[in-house]
Amino acid sequence: PVSLLGTLPGMLALMPGGLPRIEHAGFDVRTMTVAVLVTLAVGLLTGLAPALRAARLDLGQAMKAGHQPAGWRRALGLRGGLVAAQVALAVVLAVGAGLLVRGYASLLRWEPGFDRSQLLTFWTYASMGSYEDAARVSALFTRLEGEMRSLPGVTSVGMTSSGPLFGGDESGEFLPVGGDSSAAPMAARWYDMSPSSLPTLRLPLRLGRLFTDEDGAGAPRVVLINEAMARRYFPGAVPVGRAIRRRNDPTPLTIVGVVADIAPFVPGQAAAPEIYWPQRQSPRWASYFVLRTSSDPSQLARAVAARLAAVDPDLQPSSVQTMDDLVDRE
Repeated sequence: PVSLLGTLPGMLALMPGGLPRIEHAGFDVRTMTVAVLVTLAVGLLTGLAPALRAARLDLGQAMKAGHQPAGWRRALGLRGGLVAAQVALAVVLAVGAGLLVRGYASLLRWEPGFDRSQLLTFWTYASMGSYEDAARVSALFTRLEGEMRSLPGVTSVGMTSSGPLFGGDESGEFLPVGGDSSAAPMAARWYDMSPSSLPTLRLPLRLGRLFTDEDGAGAPRVVLINEAMARRYFPGAVPVGRAIRRRNDPTPLTIVGVVADIAPFVPGQAAAPEIYWPQRQSPRWASYFVLRTSSDPSQLARAVAARLAAVDPDLQPSSVQTMDDLVDRE
Protein backbone atom coordinates (compact mmCIF):
# COMPACT_ATOMS: atom_id res chain seq x y z
CA PRO A 1 0.00 0.00 0.00
CA VAL A 2 2.80 2.43 0.79
CA SER A 3 4.43 1.88 -2.60
CA LEU A 4 1.09 2.26 -4.37
CA LEU A 5 0.39 5.53 -2.58
CA GLY A 6 3.80 6.75 -3.67
CA THR A 7 3.04 6.06 -7.34
CA LEU A 8 -0.35 7.81 -7.33
CA PRO A 9 0.96 11.28 -8.36
CA GLY A 10 2.90 9.73 -11.22
CA MET A 11 -0.10 7.78 -12.47
CA LEU A 12 -2.32 10.86 -12.30
CA ALA A 13 0.26 12.82 -14.28
CA LEU A 14 -0.01 10.27 -17.11
CA MET A 15 -3.78 10.65 -17.39
CA PRO A 16 -5.07 12.66 -20.39
CA GLY A 17 -6.50 16.10 -19.72
CA GLY A 18 -10.26 16.32 -19.36
CA LEU A 19 -10.73 12.77 -18.03
CA PRO A 20 -13.96 12.87 -15.99
CA ARG A 21 -13.54 12.95 -12.17
CA ILE A 22 -9.79 12.33 -12.37
CA GLU A 23 -9.31 14.81 -9.53
CA HIS A 24 -11.17 12.40 -7.20
CA ALA A 25 -8.92 9.43 -7.95
CA GLY A 26 -7.14 7.99 -4.92
CA PHE A 27 -6.51 4.91 -2.76
CA ASP A 28 -9.11 3.99 -0.13
CA VAL A 29 -7.67 2.41 3.04
CA ARG A 30 -10.76 0.27 3.64
CA THR A 31 -10.74 -1.08 0.10
CA MET A 32 -7.02 -1.79 0.33
CA THR A 33 -7.46 -3.62 3.66
CA VAL A 34 -10.24 -5.83 2.28
CA ALA A 35 -8.15 -6.62 -0.81
CA VAL A 36 -5.17 -7.67 1.34
CA LEU A 37 -7.35 -9.85 3.62
CA VAL A 38 -9.06 -11.51 0.65
CA THR A 39 -5.66 -12.21 -0.95
CA LEU A 40 -4.36 -13.81 2.25
CA ALA A 41 -7.54 -15.87 2.71
CA VAL A 42 -7.41 -17.18 -0.87
CA GLY A 43 -3.75 -18.11 -0.44
CA LEU A 44 -4.45 -19.99 2.79
CA LEU A 45 -7.47 -21.82 1.42
CA THR A 46 -5.82 -22.90 -1.81
CA GLY A 47 -2.71 -24.09 0.03
CA LEU A 48 -4.51 -25.86 2.87
CA ALA A 49 -6.00 -28.77 0.89
CA PRO A 50 -2.70 -29.85 -0.75
CA ALA A 51 -0.93 -29.53 2.61
CA LEU A 52 -3.44 -31.79 4.40
CA ARG A 53 -3.32 -34.32 1.56
CA ALA A 54 0.50 -34.41 1.66
CA ALA A 55 0.46 -34.90 5.43
CA ARG A 56 -1.60 -38.09 5.09
CA LEU A 57 0.29 -39.44 2.09
CA ASP A 58 2.11 -42.81 2.34
CA LEU A 59 5.24 -42.15 0.32
CA GLY A 60 6.00 -45.83 -0.24
CA GLN A 61 2.57 -46.63 -1.67
CA ALA A 62 2.58 -43.43 -3.71
CA MET A 63 5.92 -44.31 -5.32
CA LYS A 64 4.73 -47.83 -6.13
CA ALA A 65 1.46 -46.55 -7.59
CA GLY A 66 3.31 -43.97 -9.64
CA HIS A 67 4.95 -46.70 -11.73
CA GLN A 68 1.63 -48.32 -12.65
CA PRO A 69 -0.47 -47.22 -15.66
CA ALA A 70 -3.51 -46.79 -13.45
CA GLY A 71 -1.51 -44.52 -11.17
CA TRP A 72 -0.47 -42.32 -14.07
CA ARG A 73 -4.04 -42.15 -15.33
CA ARG A 74 -5.25 -41.03 -11.92
CA ALA A 75 -2.44 -38.47 -11.65
CA LEU A 76 -3.29 -37.06 -15.06
CA GLY A 77 -7.00 -36.91 -14.34
CA LEU A 78 -8.73 -33.86 -12.93
CA ARG A 79 -5.56 -32.15 -11.74
CA GLY A 80 -3.88 -32.66 -15.08
CA GLY A 81 -6.85 -31.19 -16.85
CA LEU A 82 -6.87 -28.17 -14.55
CA VAL A 83 -3.16 -27.60 -15.17
CA ALA A 84 -3.65 -27.82 -18.93
CA ALA A 85 -6.56 -25.36 -18.77
CA GLN A 86 -4.49 -23.00 -16.62
CA VAL A 87 -1.59 -23.08 -19.08
CA ALA A 88 -3.95 -22.49 -22.03
CA LEU A 89 -5.58 -19.50 -20.33
CA ALA A 90 -2.18 -18.10 -19.39
CA VAL A 91 -1.07 -18.29 -23.02
CA VAL A 92 -4.23 -16.47 -24.15
CA LEU A 93 -3.66 -13.73 -21.56
CA ALA A 94 0.00 -13.39 -22.51
CA VAL A 95 -0.83 -13.08 -26.22
CA GLY A 96 -3.58 -10.54 -25.48
CA ALA A 97 -1.27 -8.51 -23.28
CA GLY A 98 1.40 -8.55 -25.97
CA LEU A 99 -1.03 -7.29 -28.61
CA LEU A 100 -2.26 -4.57 -26.26
CA VAL A 101 1.28 -3.38 -25.54
CA ARG A 102 2.16 -3.42 -29.23
CA GLY A 103 -0.97 -1.41 -30.11
CA TYR A 104 -0.27 1.11 -27.36
CA ALA A 105 3.33 1.50 -28.49
CA SER A 106 2.10 2.12 -32.04
CA LEU A 107 -0.22 4.87 -30.82
CA LEU A 108 2.64 6.50 -28.92
CA ARG A 109 4.62 6.61 -32.17
CA TRP A 110 1.64 7.93 -34.17
CA GLU A 111 2.54 10.67 -36.62
CA PRO A 112 -0.45 12.31 -38.32
CA GLY A 113 1.44 13.68 -41.30
CA PHE A 114 1.15 17.32 -40.19
CA ASP A 115 2.50 19.53 -37.40
CA ARG A 116 0.23 18.89 -34.41
CA SER A 117 2.03 21.21 -31.98
CA GLN A 118 0.36 24.37 -30.61
CA LEU A 119 -3.05 23.70 -32.13
CA LEU A 120 -6.39 24.48 -30.47
CA THR A 121 -9.58 22.93 -31.85
CA PHE A 122 -13.29 23.46 -31.21
CA TRP A 123 -16.56 23.44 -33.11
CA THR A 124 -19.58 25.70 -33.10
CA TYR A 125 -23.07 25.66 -34.56
CA ALA A 126 -25.09 28.47 -36.13
CA SER A 127 -28.87 28.43 -35.73
CA MET A 128 -30.74 27.84 -38.99
CA GLY A 129 -33.43 30.17 -37.65
CA SER A 130 -30.97 33.07 -37.49
CA TYR A 131 -29.01 32.18 -40.63
CA GLU A 132 -31.61 31.04 -43.11
CA ASP A 133 -29.56 30.36 -46.23
CA ALA A 134 -26.13 29.25 -47.34
CA ALA A 135 -24.96 32.77 -48.16
CA ARG A 136 -25.62 34.05 -44.64
CA VAL A 137 -24.02 31.13 -42.86
CA SER A 138 -21.00 31.34 -45.18
CA ALA A 139 -20.60 35.04 -44.38
CA LEU A 140 -20.88 34.27 -40.65
CA PHE A 141 -18.14 31.65 -40.64
CA THR A 142 -15.90 33.80 -42.81
CA ARG A 143 -16.27 36.55 -40.22
CA LEU A 144 -15.63 34.12 -37.36
CA GLU A 145 -12.46 32.92 -39.04
CA GLY A 146 -11.23 36.51 -39.18
CA GLU A 147 -12.21 37.10 -35.54
CA MET A 148 -10.26 34.02 -34.40
CA ARG A 149 -7.25 35.12 -36.45
CA SER A 150 -7.21 38.48 -34.63
CA LEU A 151 -6.90 36.88 -31.17
CA PRO A 152 -3.55 37.53 -29.45
CA GLY A 153 -1.11 34.68 -30.07
CA VAL A 154 -3.03 33.17 -33.00
CA THR A 155 -0.92 32.86 -36.13
CA SER A 156 -3.30 30.94 -38.42
CA VAL A 157 -6.91 29.69 -38.47
CA GLY A 158 -8.71 27.08 -40.54
CA MET A 159 -12.22 25.62 -40.67
CA THR A 160 -13.43 22.18 -41.67
CA SER A 161 -16.68 20.23 -41.56
CA SER A 162 -15.06 17.40 -39.59
CA GLY A 163 -12.48 15.17 -41.19
CA PRO A 164 -10.36 12.25 -40.01
CA LEU A 165 -9.16 14.18 -36.95
CA PHE A 166 -12.62 14.73 -35.51
CA GLY A 167 -14.37 11.47 -36.27
CA GLY A 168 -16.13 12.52 -39.45
CA ASP A 169 -16.83 9.71 -41.88
CA GLU A 170 -18.98 11.02 -44.71
CA SER A 171 -18.40 8.99 -47.82
CA GLY A 172 -19.68 8.85 -51.36
CA GLU A 173 -19.12 7.40 -54.81
CA PHE A 174 -17.53 9.39 -57.61
CA LEU A 175 -17.24 8.84 -61.34
CA PRO A 176 -14.84 10.31 -63.91
CA VAL A 177 -16.44 12.95 -66.10
CA GLY A 178 -16.52 11.73 -69.70
CA GLY A 179 -15.32 8.28 -68.73
CA ASP A 180 -16.93 4.89 -68.97
CA SER A 181 -20.20 5.13 -67.04
CA SER A 182 -20.19 1.37 -66.49
CA ALA A 183 -16.82 1.47 -64.70
CA ALA A 184 -16.68 0.83 -60.97
CA PRO A 185 -17.14 4.09 -59.01
CA MET A 186 -14.43 5.64 -56.88
CA ALA A 187 -15.32 5.36 -53.19
CA ALA A 188 -13.93 8.12 -50.99
CA ARG A 189 -14.58 10.05 -47.79
CA TRP A 190 -15.25 13.71 -48.36
CA TYR A 191 -14.95 16.86 -46.26
CA ASP A 192 -15.16 20.58 -46.86
CA MET A 193 -12.71 23.16 -45.53
CA SER A 194 -11.64 26.78 -45.75
CA PRO A 195 -8.64 27.80 -47.88
CA SER A 196 -6.45 28.28 -44.78
CA SER A 197 -7.18 24.88 -43.18
CA LEU A 198 -4.37 22.84 -44.70
CA PRO A 199 -1.78 25.65 -44.32
CA THR A 200 -2.80 25.91 -40.64
CA LEU A 201 -2.24 22.18 -40.18
CA ARG A 202 0.94 22.45 -42.27
CA LEU A 203 -0.15 19.43 -44.27
CA PRO A 204 2.23 19.08 -47.23
CA LEU A 205 1.01 19.75 -50.76
CA ARG A 206 2.28 17.03 -53.11
CA LEU A 207 1.01 18.29 -56.45
CA GLY A 208 -0.94 21.21 -57.90
CA ARG A 209 -2.34 23.96 -55.69
CA LEU A 210 -4.44 24.47 -52.56
CA PHE A 211 -7.75 26.30 -52.30
CA THR A 212 -7.80 30.10 -52.51
CA ASP A 213 -10.35 32.78 -51.65
CA GLU A 214 -11.34 32.75 -55.32
CA ASP A 215 -12.81 29.26 -54.93
CA GLY A 216 -16.14 30.51 -53.64
CA ALA A 217 -19.80 30.40 -54.54
CA GLY A 218 -20.28 30.85 -58.29
CA ALA A 219 -16.72 29.81 -59.13
CA PRO A 220 -15.96 26.53 -60.93
CA ARG A 221 -16.22 23.60 -58.52
CA VAL A 222 -12.80 22.31 -57.47
CA VAL A 223 -11.53 19.60 -55.12
CA LEU A 224 -8.34 18.32 -53.54
CA ILE A 225 -7.59 14.62 -53.11
CA ASN A 226 -5.14 12.86 -50.83
CA GLU A 227 -2.29 10.62 -51.89
CA ALA A 228 -4.24 7.45 -51.03
CA MET A 229 -6.91 8.35 -53.58
CA ALA A 230 -4.32 9.29 -56.18
CA ARG A 231 -2.57 5.94 -55.74
CA ARG A 232 -5.74 3.87 -55.86
CA TYR A 233 -7.70 5.55 -58.65
CA PHE A 234 -5.03 7.35 -60.71
CA PRO A 235 -2.06 4.95 -60.68
CA GLY A 236 0.75 6.12 -62.91
CA ALA A 237 -1.23 9.22 -63.99
CA VAL A 238 -1.37 12.87 -63.01
CA PRO A 239 -4.77 13.47 -61.37
CA VAL A 240 -4.49 17.28 -61.38
CA GLY A 241 -6.78 18.64 -64.08
CA ARG A 242 -9.00 15.56 -64.15
CA ALA A 243 -12.73 16.08 -63.57
CA ILE A 244 -14.90 13.82 -61.47
CA ARG A 245 -18.51 14.00 -60.31
CA ARG A 246 -20.59 12.57 -57.52
CA ARG A 247 -22.92 9.75 -58.40
CA ASN A 248 -26.36 11.13 -59.35
CA ASP A 249 -24.92 14.65 -59.66
CA PRO A 250 -23.68 15.85 -63.08
CA THR A 251 -21.73 18.86 -61.66
CA PRO A 252 -18.05 18.45 -62.63
CA LEU A 253 -15.44 18.72 -59.85
CA THR A 254 -11.97 19.54 -61.12
CA ILE A 255 -9.02 18.12 -59.15
CA VAL A 256 -6.61 21.01 -58.55
CA GLY A 257 -4.19 19.43 -56.06
CA VAL A 258 -2.96 16.36 -54.22
CA VAL A 259 -2.15 16.62 -50.50
CA ALA A 260 -0.42 14.28 -48.08
CA ASP A 261 -2.38 11.63 -46.21
CA ILE A 262 -3.55 12.19 -42.65
CA ALA A 263 -2.79 8.95 -40.83
CA PRO A 264 -5.72 7.31 -39.00
CA PHE A 265 -5.52 6.75 -35.26
CA VAL A 266 -5.81 2.96 -35.69
CA PRO A 267 -2.31 1.40 -35.57
CA GLY A 268 -1.35 -0.28 -38.83
CA GLN A 269 -4.39 1.00 -40.75
CA ALA A 270 -3.67 2.74 -44.04
CA ALA A 271 -5.20 6.10 -44.94
CA ALA A 272 -8.44 5.88 -46.90
CA PRO A 273 -9.10 7.83 -50.14
CA GLU A 274 -10.31 11.32 -49.25
CA ILE A 275 -11.69 14.31 -51.16
CA TYR A 276 -11.76 17.91 -49.90
CA TRP A 277 -13.72 20.78 -51.38
CA PRO A 278 -14.00 24.49 -50.54
CA GLN A 279 -16.30 25.24 -47.65
CA ARG A 280 -17.60 28.36 -49.39
CA GLN A 281 -18.86 26.26 -52.28
CA SER A 282 -20.79 23.99 -49.93
CA PRO A 283 -21.36 25.84 -46.63
CA ARG A 284 -22.79 24.19 -43.53
CA TRP A 285 -24.31 25.42 -40.30
CA ALA A 286 -21.62 23.80 -38.14
CA SER A 287 -17.85 23.84 -38.44
CA TYR A 288 -14.69 22.84 -36.64
CA PHE A 289 -12.03 25.48 -36.09
CA VAL A 290 -8.30 24.83 -35.89
CA LEU A 291 -6.16 27.61 -34.42
CA ARG A 292 -2.35 27.58 -34.56
CA THR A 293 -0.78 29.67 -31.82
CA SER A 294 2.59 31.05 -30.88
CA SER A 295 2.08 30.13 -27.19
CA ASP A 296 0.15 27.62 -25.08
CA PRO A 297 -3.08 27.04 -27.05
CA SER A 298 -5.06 25.93 -23.98
CA GLN A 299 -4.88 29.48 -22.62
CA LEU A 300 -7.09 30.74 -25.45
CA ALA A 301 -10.28 28.89 -24.50
CA ARG A 302 -11.87 31.84 -22.67
CA ALA A 303 -10.89 34.32 -25.36
CA VAL A 304 -12.47 32.09 -28.01
CA ALA A 305 -15.76 31.88 -26.10
CA ALA A 306 -15.82 35.64 -25.53
CA ARG A 307 -15.13 36.44 -29.18
CA LEU A 308 -17.88 34.08 -30.39
CA ALA A 309 -20.38 35.64 -27.98
CA ALA A 310 -19.40 39.12 -29.19
CA VAL A 311 -20.35 38.13 -32.75
CA ASP A 312 -23.53 36.27 -31.74
CA PRO A 313 -24.57 35.49 -28.13
CA ASP A 314 -26.06 32.20 -29.31
CA LEU A 315 -22.69 30.89 -30.52
CA GLN A 316 -20.92 28.59 -28.07
CA PRO A 317 -17.63 26.70 -28.51
CA SER A 318 -17.86 22.95 -27.95
CA SER A 319 -15.20 20.24 -27.58
CA VAL A 320 -12.50 22.83 -26.89
CA GLN A 321 -9.20 20.96 -26.73
CA THR A 322 -5.66 21.11 -27.96
CA MET A 323 -4.53 18.72 -30.65
CA ASP A 324 -2.29 17.01 -28.07
CA ASP A 325 -5.33 16.50 -25.81
CA LEU A 326 -7.24 15.01 -28.74
CA VAL A 327 -4.43 12.55 -29.40
CA ASP A 328 -4.05 11.70 -25.68
CA ARG A 329 -7.77 11.02 -25.44
CA GLU A 330 -7.52 8.56 -28.33
